Amino acid sequence: MNPNIYFYILMMSIIGLISCGENESKSNELSEMTDTENTSCEKQCFNIEDTHMSQNQSWALNFTQVEHNPPLQGLNQWEFSLQSAEGLALEKCDILVKPYMPDHKHGSRDVNASWLQGDSYQVNDLDFIMPGLWEITFEITCMDLMDTVSFEFWLNP
Repeated sequence: MNPNIYFYILMMSIIGLISCGENESKSNELSEMTDTENTSCEKQCFNIEDTHMSQNQSWALNFTQVEHNPPLQGLNQWEFSLQSAEGLALEKCDILVKPYMPDHKHGSRDVNASWLQGDSYQVNDLDFIMPGLWEITFEITCMDLMDTVSFEFWLNP
């Protein structure tokens, strides 16, 4: 076999490891945290109790049930309510959930949420493919308006 093929395979492996490194942007500090430090964090920890306001402050998203709290690596299922800032139920909205890892510049596949009833929605098969900092964006279209709800959390190994 040609010895150059081994060199090519080695170089491609190194490039692949570098391209998904955790030393980009703000991950330096977070990636050095231990599991204990991550569980005691405030801003970066997932908290089912948090209310997440939309970018325009017109809608509120609250988790009502999560399969794993905190979320686990792999598939997760979340149920949440969606209300106007005045507390009115937002029914039959189109919601696309976009999981993304800003420090790695990739995410996992986008998932559509399903309307259950009233202000209740469910998202299944939300796949967190690896530990690290995740940014979750809910792209919401409701009553001919579009807005987003975004938040970040740290997924422990």
